Amino acid sequence: KICMHYQMNEIEKIHNQGYFDGGYFILNPNRVNEPCKCINDFYVTLPYEHSIKKEILNLIKDTRSCLKICSFILTDKDIFGEIESILEEYEVAVFILTQLDESKFSSSLLTEEELWENVNQTHLDMIKKLYDKGAHIRATKNAHPKFVISDRKKAFVMSANVTTPSLTINPESGVYIHDIKTACHLDRVFD
Repeated sequence: KICMHYQMNEIEKIHNQGYFDGGYFILNPNRVNEPCKCINDFYVTLPYEHSIKKEILNLIKDTRSCLKICSFILTDKDIFGEIESILEEYEVAVFILTQLDESKFSSSLLTEEELWENVNQTHLDMIKKLYDKGAHIRATKNAHPKFVISDRKKAFVMSANVTTPSLTINPESGVYIHDIKTACHLDRVFD
């Protein structure tokens, strides 16, 4: 069995993958381009697939006692609206662990699409509105993890920030944690 390795400076363009600047890449002549499909408890964000956003919305809607969200930034209007709704209609205790230091909202930490949104002001405005409606907000210096915990037993861990680009454009992934012990451990980590 022969495996062909190419140095990237020898390859100018890989047609279905874009341009590469360095490193090694194994070309697979048998690769088939198929759309990514969500299976079981694995969810993605791609331009044609918004299953992470749908799952977050469903998780929030189904919460009846306690919702915990950890995200560097929160600017998606649909997620914001659903959090507002459960605060008002169901008197759910909402806890958000996020970034509140405006100096952290730089181009090195956010995607180009996220920078389009005037994210720092949008994020701070949304967090203030949620705080005014009763959400518990805690700032952190390093809010890199992204997860949602519903009623202290359903946990969804993802790569996506809670921004519209991360939930509708940027390639992201998310998985459910069904093991109650692991979900409880994540709940304690949040606290």
